[in-house]
Amino acid sequence: MATKRFDECYARLAQHLFSHNDISIAEMESDPILGCAFITEFAPQSQFDILAAFMRENLDFADGILCLAGSGNNFKGQHRRNWVSLAGNIHLSLYLNPAQAIEKFNIGFSILPAVAVLQAIDACKGLRQKAAIKWVNDILIGDAKVAGVLTKTQVLGQKVTAVILGIGINIETQPGFVPDLVVPRADCLHSFVEQKNKCSQQIVLYNLLQMIAANYRRLLQGGYADLLDFYRRRSAIIGKRIVVLSDPVDAEPEKITEGIVLSIGENLELLLENHDTPIIHGRVALID
Repeated sequence: MATKRFDECYARLAQHLFSHNDISIAEMESDPILGCAFITEFAPQSQFDILAAFMRENLDFADGILCLAGSGNNFKGQHRRNWVSLAGNIHLSLYLNPAQAIEKFNIGFSILPAVAVLQAIDACKGLRQKAAIKWVNDILIGDAKVAGVLTKTQVLGQKVTAVILGIGINIETQPGFVPDLVVPRADCLHSFVEQKNKCSQQIVLYNLLQMIAANYRRLLQGGYADLLDFYRRRSAIIGKRIVVLSDPVDAEPEKITEGIVLSIGENLELLLENHDTPIIHGRVALID
């Protein structure tokens, strides 16, 4: 891409991300994969959705556009469910451009952010091995949801041309929300540590970026199986009895089935005891 066209694309993106013209530009020093950062105290709309709109235009952005908001409005999780975005927490969207064929790319990029979040939490004093993944993309400590991830991918021919990762982690502020069967409780990392200065927003963010970059390189080099193994080892539901619910956008969920989870398959399907058909869709509730 010509430099002028490249700059125009970034300028357009900045205009959509920010509601004012006072914008600072800086280079990322954390890792060469993460090359450009747009950071704001408050995002009036979902940065993930803005990046997704630009992705659909097939613009030739470079690898590693990071969008970070201190808080914001209209942030969404899986199937457009509201994600409460409060100060003191992490609200991150990352645009990647692998520009190559990747084995099991769709599943791989679904796993990548969840694994990176667990690794970042593990690095906090007092939280190692405390967090687990509830299929597909909820991060729990005990029965409390502390983080969630979201992925969107785009393919042209055999090449993965764009990936957007969305990550929300409750670090310092516990969100208010209406509990339900799937998410009975939400909390923040500070509720589970004694030395809160060892688990600050800055520390978790630094570790998270390092883990994203390392896992991204692993996926580009064919290490899908490594990420899947980690995902399985840190599953919150293997060996547990669950209820699987439908996930309609504008209706009440209905029970699909229930059973004990034996394993998670190569494509993230759930294998249940005494069930011939794997579970590939739905939301999961743990049965106490």
